[in-house]
Amino acid sequence: QTAAQVSANLTTNQARLIDLEPYTDANGNQRFACVMVDNTGVNAKGWLWYYNSSVATIAAAASANNARVIDFDRYTFSGTTYYSAVLIGNTGVDARQNWWYINITPAQISTLLTTNNARLYDLEPNGAGTFDCVMIRDNTFPHWYWWYDLDGGAVGYLLGQYGVRAIDLETYLVGTTRKWAMLTINNSNALTTAVGNGMRSVT
Repeated sequence: QTAAQVSANLTTNQARLIDLEPYTDANGNQRFACVMVDNTGVNAKGWLWYYNSSVATIAAAASANNARVIDFDRYTFSGTTYYSAVLIGNTGVDARQNWWYINITPAQISTLLTTNNARLYDLEPNGAGTFDCVMIRDNTFPHWYWWYDLDGGAVGYLLGQYGVRAIDLETYLVGTTRKWAMLTINNSNALTTAVGNGMRSVT
């Protein structure tokens, strides 16, 4: 989709974006893949989206509009590095303490998760051993997990073994080897969750 087509579909569908992935097609044109959800009635939220932007522009928009980032991507188009973002209003039932970071290592992510008492909401690999990420602190903290540098087989294995569902799945190359980063959230009932936690604590 072009940016104009994304805008037109948002209007037609009375929708808002929850995921936006910019890329360059085989002819060198800027294109977007995206996920939209209904934004009417009880589902309606104040929201914004940006592309071909800078970190400073997105940060200023979040501050000016009392909003928080829910999706964030770094990409290169015509030799220039840009950022895209989707934001929602940080008010009412959607209000969360939130943080987002650029170009940090997995070790730094782990430290910040502990410091902020947060969970990852969006994870974007940069392909050089670092990541951009969004963190939030939930009012009720769900069971969740994150992994990186996975091969394809490990993705399915971990989903099954941990009884979780993927909420963010990103692919990237380490050298010439394809790897995956994955965020997950609990998808099991209370008994399965308790048994799984007990078993993982001793094995």
